[in-house]
Amino acid sequence: MSTSQPLTQHPAFLRAQAVMARLAQLEAAGAKPCAWPRPAERGGGTVLVSEDPSKPGGWRATSFGADGAPTGHSEAPSFREALRTAHHLGANILGEPIPSQST
Repeated sequence: MSTSQPLTQHPAFLRAQAVMARLAQLEAAGAKPCAWPRPAERGGGTVLVSEDPSKPGGWRATSFGADGAPTGHSEAPSFREALRTAHHLGANILGEPIPSQST
């Protein structure tokens, strides 16, 4: 007989729940461009979530290396999907976004 913890108490399950709650919170706050830090163990740099200039109504997640150079982007049909992609690219969406430099 196994004595392992229930799935609902497993750290991976709890992290997934936290990510889903954060996605809902960010979506409820309103879709707006934002940049997220990516930890050094995930390559450093940032992931920018922004409207897709080539597809009206679309969004994209753009990766930037630690040197600030773009390393690629993924297109998404919605803000929420772009955030989900940013998370998969290593962005720490559970933290706070990098403050905007625009005025």
